[in-house]
Amino acid sequence: MTAVTSLLGVYEIARKLAALTPQVATFNMGLGVRNPRFDTGAIVTGLRLLFVPPRHRRSLFAALLALCMAIPLPALGAEEEEEGPPEPEDIELVTKDGVLLKATWYASRKKTEAVPVILLHQYRGSRADYRDLALYLQVEKEHAVIVPDLRGHGDSLKWERGGDKGSFDVERLRPEDFDLMASQDVEAVKRFLVRKNNDKELNIERLCLVGAEMGALVGIRWSWGDWAWGSQRASTVKQGRDVKALTLISPELRFKNLQASQLATPPIAGQVAIQIVAGANDPKVVKNARQLNNLVKKLYVDKREQMLFLDIGYKTRLQGTKMLGEKLGLEERIATFIELRAVKQPFSWTERKAPVP
Repeated sequence: MTAVTSLLGVYEIARKLAALTPQVATFNMGLGVRNPRFDTGAIVTGLRLLFVPPRHRRSLFAALLALCMAIPLPALGAEEEEEGPPEPEDIELVTKDGVLLKATWYASRKKTEAVPVILLHQYRGSRADYRDLALYLQVEKEHAVIVPDLRGHGDSLKWERGGDKGSFDVERLRPEDFDLMASQDVEAVKRFLVRKNNDKELNIERLCLVGAEMGALVGIRWSWGDWAWGSQRASTVKQGRDVKALTLISPELRFKNLQASQLATPPIAGQVAIQIVAGANDPKVVKNARQLNNLVKKLYVDKREQMLFLDIGYKTRLQGTKMLGEKLGLEERIATFIELRAVKQPFSWTERKAPVP
C-alpha cells in the first residue's frame, strides 16, 4: 500500500464519517476541519503514521481508531425531537360576582400567532364534553384553547360573596343565571385570555368561540356584549370587538333568558363570521338552524369574503357535543372555519395595557 493510497483511504473514511455526522464537522479537500469540536491533533497524528515503514502499519489502524474516537458521534436515535404542546392545565377563575369557575387551559407554543378558542358546553354538560376537540385544536392546529365549566355545571358549583358562601344546583338555576354565564363567566375567561395576550402567549385579536346548544346562546350573548363594549367606550387602549368567529352547534333559538336573535342586532350584526352546525336527521334542529341562518344572511350579502356558513349535512340525529368524536368530520370542519376566519386573516398582535379589571 503506497503512501498516496493510504492517504486517500484515510480521506475516504473521514469523508464518510463526516457524512454520518454533518452536524459535527465538514471536511474540505485539504482534510482541514472547520468545526472545533474535532480533535484535529488525532487527525494529524493519523496522517503522519501513513508514512511509517510497513512494520509499523498496525499503527495506522490505531490512528484510525483514535480518529473515530475523537469524533463525538451522536447516540443512535438521539436526534432532537420537536417539542410537543404543553400539558392541559386545570385552573380556577373567579368571576366578579364571586363564582369559583373551573376551567381547563390548553396552551399553545405559537405565542403571538396562536388563535385563542373558547369552548362552551350545553345545558347539563361540562368541560369534559370538549376534551377531544380541545386536544385536537391544541395538538393538531396549535391553537390556545380554554374550556370552562359554566356556573352550576361540572365543577363550577361554589360561590363566595361578601363573606357568604353557597353552591349551585343546576335544577334551581334562575333565568338570570344564564345571563350571568355570559356577562360574568365568559367575561372572566376573556380576562384570563387578555393576560395571556399581554404575556405574548396568544393573539386576542383572533378570538374564536364554539358553543353547543345552550352554550351557543351564551356565546352569542357574550359576543354581543364584547362588541357593544368596544363601541360604547372611548379609549386609547382597544377593549372588546375581539371575537371574530362563532361556531354554533345545534343552536336553539331561545333558552331561558337567552336569544339567538341578538346575532341580528347592532353592533355585532354582520361583523362576526358564523358557522351554524346541525345533524341532518333531526328536523326540529335543522329547522332552527335554517331559521337562524335566514335571520342573519341578509347582513352578509355584500361581504367580499364568505362569513356565513350553514353546515347541516351531517347524516346523524346526534346534536350538540354528542356529534363530536363520531367520525362525522365535524372537528375538521370547525378547524377549517377557524383557519379561514382567524388564522388567515390579518389580525396583528397588540398589547392590552389596561385590560378589563
